[in-house]
Amino acid sequence: MSALRGFLSVGVASTALHYALMTTAVELLGSPEIPAAAAGFLAGAALNYGLNRRLSFASKRPHRQGLPRFALMVALGVLLNSALLGLGLRLGLHYLPAQMLATVAVMGFNFACMKYWIFTVIEPERRG
Repeated sequence: MSALRGFLSVGVASTALHYALMTTAVELLGSPEIPAAAAGFLAGAALNYGLNRRLSFASKRPHRQGLPRFALMVALGVLLNSALLGLGLRLGLHYLPAQMLATVAVMGFNFACMKYWIFTVIEPERRG
């Protein structure tokens, strides 16, 4: 499975969890949109690490190296997602279309981080 195809497949599951938790919190519990979206984002991220590590990138990087990098990416991602969602809300968008736009933007950031920084193991050059 190509990294991008695996990433998109895992992303569907993670995004479904994110949106299910977010809409439940907003619609049934009356939670404000941005905290609800942040909680859903974090739940999706928890699902995302193991599946992407194994299925999308087949990473051999030890967890002690990859997991802190992933945590930093998630921290930046939830901030970016919250900022973009907030911008969409201030522009008058309903929270779901605003979240969809934020999801697309954050997805590109996440893919680049995972492919080139979190899960890639750079082999030392061999001389000889």
